[in-house]
Formats: sequence, structure tokens, C-alpha cells
Amino acid sequence: MQIQIAEKFLSRGRYSQKLLSDDMSAIENLYRSNGFRQVKVTSNVEDDYAGRKDELAVSIHVEEGAQTRISSLQILGNTAISDRHTHCPPQFHPRPALF
Repeated sequence: MQIQIAEKFLSRGRYSQKLLSDDMSAIENLYRSNGFRQVKVTSNVEDDYAGRKDELAVSIHVEEGAQTRISSLQILGNTAISDRHTHCPPQFHPRPALF
């Protein structure tokens, strides 16, 4: 995450709409790469958070949707590569999803 909270050494934190947009895109891409094709990432920025002037609260909401998984894959019409090179070896195990 590029957005950073205010802390002892970074008393003002770090926020911009561009940083938030970049963070949301990164989250969306992570979910999509793990099979969540309909993921929706939204945010809410609350100014003067809890009545404190010039403080922000940033919330990021993720709606995953259903995860798409591939149970089998069949290649048809291949004439360039032999069948023995297009089949997964028995020891092949797809990487587990992160979620």
C-alpha cells in the first residue's frame, strides 16, 4: 500500500487520490489474478475524521464475487506442438489460490 497512516516519524501520513487509486488497482489485480473476475474495490474517504480537523479515514471495501477455477483444459486443433508437450505431467499441481 502506498497510502500510509500518520505515525511517530511520518506525522502527516501520506495520501493522495492518485495513491489511493493505485492501491485500489493493485488490490483489484491481486484478486483477479487469483480467479476473482468480478471483484469490485471501492473506497470511502472521511475528512475531519472523528471530529479532528485535517485528519482522514480511508476505508477500502472489497466485494470478491465468485472465484473462477479451471477444472480441466482441452486444446483442440493444435498441429504445431506434439500432444506429449501439451499435457500436464502427473506431478503437476496447480498453485493454490491465495484466498
